[in-house]
This record gives sequence, C-alpha cells and structure tokens, in this order.
Amino acid sequence: MEILFAPLQGYTEAAYRTAHHRHIGGVDNYYIPFVRLEHGKLLRRDVRVLDRAAADRGVLPQTPQIIASTTAEAAAVVLEITSRGLGHININMGCPFPLLANKGKGAGILPHPDKVHALLDEVLDRATGAGATVSVKMRSGWEKMQESMALLEILNPLPLTHIIMHPRLGRQGYKGECDMEAFARFENECEHPLYYNGDLTTAADITRIASAWPRLRGVMIGRGLLADPALALEYSQGAPMPRVARLAAIGKIHTDVYAEYEARIEGGQSQLVKKMQAFWEYLLPEGDRKAHKAIRKATTTDAYLRAVNTLLAGA
Repeated sequence: MEILFAPLQGYTEAAYRTAHHRHIGGVDNYYIPFVRLEHGKLLRRDVRVLDRAAADRGVLPQTPQIIASTTAEAAAVVLEITSRGLGHININMGCPFPLLANKGKGAGILPHPDKVHALLDEVLDRATGAGATVSVKMRSGWEKMQESMALLEILNPLPLTHIIMHPRLGRQGYKGECDMEAFARFENECEHPLYYNGDLTTAADITRIASAWPRLRGVMIGRGLLADPALALEYSQGAPMPRVARLAAIGKIHTDVYAEYEARIEGGQSQLVKKMQAFWEYLLPEGDRKAHKAIRKATTTDAYLRAVNTLLAGA
C-alpha cells in the first residue's frame, strides 16, 4: 500500500517536503501544490516551485501538479514542467475552492465531459511526446456523484498511470462525510490503478481502507500527515513511533524549515514568524493549548521560538 503526501498550498512547500523526507519519511511520493497560468504566464512563485523541483530530482520522490481549464493553459504548463526534465504530471480535477472551480478549474471541470476529454488529450499528447507520464486527482463530482462515473468512459481508455479519488463533491469543500458508497462504485468500474484520498488520520484508518479495497494501489494523505508527520512511517512499520523520537524528528523538521525561510524571506522577523505559524496550524493538535496559542500570538522570533520549545517539551 503506497502512501502519497497530498499537496496543500502554503503548507507542503519544498522546505517542508525535503525536511519531512530527511527526518521521518515513510512517504512514497510527495505531490507538489499545483502550478497554473495567471494572465498567460506562470506566477513567479510557480517558476520557483518548478525550478526547485528540478533541482531536487534524485533527492526525494515528488510529482508536480497542474490545474487548468483550457487546452492552451494546460499545454503551456506542461511545457514548463517537461522542459525541466520532470517525468510525471498530475492533473488536478479535485480542487474545491470556488475562486478556481467557478472558472472551470479543479473540481469545477467535472460536470463538463467534453472539456475534461479535451484537457486530458492535450496533456497526454504533450507529456508523452516529452517522455513524461500523466495521472489524475479528482473528486466524485461537483454537484452530483454521477459525474465521476460518467467520466470513466473517458478515463478508462486513456494511458493514465493512476487516478486519485477523493469521494466528496466539490461543492462540499472539506465538510461532511466522504461518500464511501460512491467510492466503491467508482473503484469497481475504474480500470486504472486507484488511490483513495480523504479523512485518513490514523494508521488504523489506512488499514481499514486497505482491507476494504485490496485492489487499491495506495492512499493519499494530506491533513492527517500534517497533524502527525510520522503517520506514514508508523503504518509502513506497523508500530507507533516512540514519543521522544517523534518529537525530536518534528523538532528537526522545524529547524530545517525555519532555517530555509529565515535565509529566504524578506520583510523582517514579523514576516518570518507569520510564515512559520502556518507550520503549526495542523501539527500536534494534542499538544499544550497555551503553547499553541503563544505560537499564534507571537510577533517576534524570540517569542515564537520560546513557544515552539515549550510545545515540543510538553507535547
């Protein structure tokens, strides 16, 4: 059962992915938050993202993800990826955020089979011509679960390496329950290797999914791994990571991420603190509440680091 680390904008950036792989691991592939065109060109941030991914080839296994609503957008982004020698591309058809979905991107494209087909054909043509492979991450639909089932007529014949399915509707966002009956129907008719994504927070959750659907290639985990960075390792090893070792590893991840942002971020310590506060948004929810609050309230690096040390000492 392979484990993929889901891409979360603002959280699983290169500094975090590299540090997690170095100090804990257990993840088979790290998915990079999607890159996209804005006003006809890549955002400068996304140029840096792809440059870093190219530089990190061989350092850790990772996959760039694209989001697009038109074939022209998709072609341009695929070229940016393949020109850097990156060999696999994941197409995001699952992002639920209305700002993008209302433009026919992410989960917003799912009710439009013709657009899905055209987009996939374009990406596959461009990618395979450059020696790259393609996969899809998607939801069960935007408005109706039947949307994903209808798309199987398009998806099944295509040369995709795999599909990652999150069995919620796009309009749900991250609210409500995953529809496991919808996932079962999709899994039964999907002819590609399939990964499950959604609400996995413990090793027991992964085991339950693996037992229910033994044909699955693996699972993708996002918030569960942010809350417990040792989750994938604990599942693969079949035992919990000792508390002291787990906290020490989290401390090392934090040290690496802090050092990279300290060297790169401009705007003084307030900007550095603001950036690092996101590191703790999901992490160690069982930790000392006062220490978590002190991290959120910190405005200087001294106050921030004191709060972090308190949290790690008492978690």
